[in-house]
Amino acid sequence: MAEAPRYPFATAGGAGVAVESAFDAAHRGLLSSWKEIATYLGCGVRTVQRWEQQRKLPIHRIGTGPKAPVFAFEGELRMHRRTADAKAENTGGAVPQSKWRAGRQHQLSWHRDLVENTSRLVTRQRDTVAMLLQTVNKRQRHLPA
Repeated sequence: MAEAPRYPFATAGGAGVAVESAFDAAHRGLLSSWKEIATYLGCGVRTVQRWEQQRKLPIHRIGTGPKAPVFAFEGELRMHRRTADAKAENTGGAVPQSKWRAGRQHQLSWHRDLVENTSRLVTRQRDTVAMLLQTVNKRQRHLPA
């Protein structure tokens, strides 16, 4: 989302200073159309509208009816994303295609690395146990009966 507009005013020294208005501060993080919400989530407008119905996306309406203006707060969308992702992981549900896909890719990469490292450790442990058994067998052969 673009930065909130700032309003310059002249000080006693004549230098202009940028000040954020109270209105802008109160509406920071407000997405005021389907297009802004879709851009924030990194998907299309129809996808967001579908998610509103299917996934209970926190979209607010001014008035009633299908053509009523909509708005959403970035903080509510972030919280919904976190809880929806947690539910998807717990239930094996599909992960939404959206802005946080990069985070998912990072998690998947980390998971792949973890699986590879675990596999290497298991192989190393298996080799170590085999060497230990060989050593025990050799020493048992040299012990008097």
